[in-house]
Order: sequence, then C-alpha cells, then structure tokens
Amino acid sequence: MKLYMQKDTFRWGVPLALKDRSGRTRYTVTSDAYALGKRLHVTDLSGREAVYIHQVIPSLFPRYQVEVYGRPITEIVKDLSYFRPRYTIEELGWEVLGSLGGQDYEITHHSTVVAACRPQQNVEGDDVLALEFYDRSTDLVALGVILAINCVLAPQESKRP
Repeated sequence: MKLYMQKDTFRWGVPLALKDRSGRTRYTVTSDAYALGKRLHVTDLSGREAVYIHQVIPSLFPRYQVEVYGRPITEIVKDLSYFRPRYTIEELGWEVLGSLGGQDYEITHHSTVVAACRPQQNVEGDDVLALEFYDRSTDLVALGVILAINCVLAPQESKRP
C-alpha cells in the first residue's frame, strides 16, 4: 500500500488527508491542538479511529505510544544521539534507517523493509511524502510509527495554533 501526504503542511488542529495513488482520501489525520502532549487520531473511511498516537508525558526524550483500533501496540522513543536522529521502536524490534532530517527513511525488521517514508513531488508539482508499506499485516502500525516520527521532526510550537 502506498499513501501520500502533503509535506510541511502539518498543522495542529487542522485535518490532514492521507491519499492513495489515484488521489482518493484513505485516512484522515486530526490532532488535538490544545492537549498536554501531542495527540494524533487517524480515522478510516467509515469514521472509525484506526490509529491513535499520543505523546507520553513526562519523559526525558520524546516518547509516543501507538494504538491500533484501541489496542496498545508499541512505543517510539527518540534516543540521545549526536550525529543523526535515532529511534527505538519497543516491542517490535524495528529500526529506523536513513536521512530522518530529510524525512527520507526506512523502517526495517531484521534487514527486511517494513515501510518507507520518501519525499517526492506529485503531478501538480507539490512536495509530498510518499508512505509505502510492504507488509499488509503491519501497515497501520507502520503508519503510526511514521506519523509519530514526523511529530518529533515537526517544529515544536511554531505550527501550533
């Protein structure tokens, strides 16, 4: 499965569409603008909350919990690193590799790519992020992980209302 979202248009409190190759909205991402910590809700076409991501507070480093259809799945923790961002994806044994600052990275499990996030341009020439999922059984979990990482990469307060 491959989804696209607008790059650099993540705004707290404003819905964001995740579209498929044909331009149809598959999921909608909404955020709680005035919550303690960041919270994202990913709803499917039926309006059901498919993925819920919330920041765990208090925490020394950014930490997010991902739930899929109400079931806690994993936590993503930004590790202390000096040269390039590193993340721990607890419980799953996944690694994040690539250029995180440029939002061009892969999520791997035992050297097998599970998902990837890559910047590119769509047909209209807009900058988008292409989110590609290689394992259908973990695509919603991988979507939650990618969105949590993008929460950390997004400017902290400059885009909050």
